[in-house]
Amino acid sequence: MKSSWGKLRRFALHKNDGKDKLDFLSSAHLDELAQAAQDMQEMRNCYDSLLLAAAATANSAYEFSESLQEMGSCLQGKRLLPDDEESRK
Repeated sequence: MKSSWGKLRRFALHKNDGKDKLDFLSSAHLDELAQAAQDMQEMRNCYDSLLLAAAATANSAYEFSESLQEMGSCLQGKRLLPDDEESRK
C-alpha cells in the first residue's frame, strides 16, 4: 500500500508539473502573439504613412504639372501676340 501511495503522489506531482509547463508555454505563446500583433500594427501604421506620403507626392506632382501647363499657355499666348516694340524693330 505504501508503494501505491508513492506512485499516486509521483503521478500527481508529474501531472501538476506538466500543467505548469503547459501554462508557461501557453503564457510564452500568448506573449509572442501579443508582440506579433503589436509589430503588425506598427507595420500597418508605417504603411499608412507611406501611402499618405505617396498620395501627397502624386498630388504635388499633378499640381506642378498644371502650373507648368498654365505657364506654358501664358508664354505661348505672349509669343503669339507681338508687342508694339517688337513689331517696330
